[in-house]
Amino acid sequence: RRLRYGEDIQVWGRLDYWASPLETLERGAGDCEDFAIAKYYVLRLLGIPESNLRLIYATLDATRQAHMVLGYWSDGAQVPLVLDSLVMEIRPLSQRHDLLMQFAFDAEHLYRFDHDRLVTVGDAQLLPRWRRLQEQVLAERLVAPEPVRMASATAGAPTN
Repeated sequence: RRLRYGEDIQVWGRLDYWASPLETLERGAGDCEDFAIAKYYVLRLLGIPESNLRLIYATLDATRQAHMVLGYWSDGAQVPLVLDSLVMEIRPLSQRHDLLMQFAFDAEHLYRFDHDRLVTVGDAQLLPRWRRLQEQVLAERLVAPEPVRMASATAGAPTN
């Protein structure tokens, strides 16, 4: 609530810029991507496993404007809770009819939506802004590098 909303062109002088949480705090402003990214890293710092979080790229149904939110999949959940800078109430994705899901991603994977589940479609490193941001956050020492982990199959986990 203390950060103001600002379009990237106003805040950064660029058409599209994904800011690290520290950059967003320093500027005191950001757009939906910056807020979703900040939530992602704050929850990671609070101990929420990375496997429970996905950044979700959507469009707003009414305007077709691009929008990013954070999805939280509790252990075993098929439908995530949505943390959104436009809607203060945290609701399940199934109740967010105003969002048209495009894709989701986490530190490693890119996903597409197949009804109520995610399907892995590629490597998140295909997103150059995400790759740059991850490197910056690591350089800022906001998070420690994670050890390589073995994939596990859980009820709410995305499938290939």
